[in-house]
Amino acid sequence: MRTAICQSIISLLFGLCLMPVLAQDTITLKPYTDKTLGLTGIVPDSWKDFGNGLYERDQSPSDVTVLLQQSMVVSADNVMTNFLPRLGLTTVPKSVGSYQSAALNWRLYKVDFKTPTISISVDFALTEDKTTGKTYFVAFQTNSDEYDALHKAVFLPMLHALAPYTEPVTPDSTSNFRHLFSWIYNIATNLLFNRHCSLRTLLQNPTSCTNA
Repeated sequence: MRTAICQSIISLLFGLCLMPVLAQDTITLKPYTDKTLGLTGIVPDSWKDFGNGLYERDQSPSDVTVLLQQSMVVSADNVMTNFLPRLGLTTVPKSVGSYQSAALNWRLYKVDFKTPTISISVDFALTEDKTTGKTYFVAFQTNSDEYDALHKAVFLPMLHALAPYTEPVTPDSTSNFRHLFSWIYNIATNLLFNRHCSLRTLLQNPTSCTNA
């Protein structure tokens, strides 16, 4: 009997130890492309898409965890000036560092503030891309208790993956371009090196003349 009671207590304690781990949601990141904003990256798979780059976790009515990915044809300073009032700030906070991804070099910022009921942490990052002429902007907000875990699981992977979006070149258009280039090259070569070929003949049949 005593052995059975001890085993039951051990099982209960073991279960209690596992509860925090089992209660945590596994975050799966999926590819994300917004052709209108001109960017591609990743977002959490189960989070709700509210459009224009805004995603909310929405686990409960009190869940404050959201993320935003944007691109704008304005300077990074202009973006910062417009974003600061949303955080209740009048001056730019000190940067907490930088992050170099494969595509972009980000400036990183972090702000902590409290409401009457919760402490909130906000990550945000900006970068200017000279190629596209755009400023790319990422913001991530969550309660401070979850910040460390979600900063590593969501925010940093987002920065690593975000890149300017460009329309892929279809195989057909590439093939047509190569064919056109070959046709022009054939005509130019024959006109330069074969006096017996006329432009009219070459236009009708570019392979009808041979080099003399």
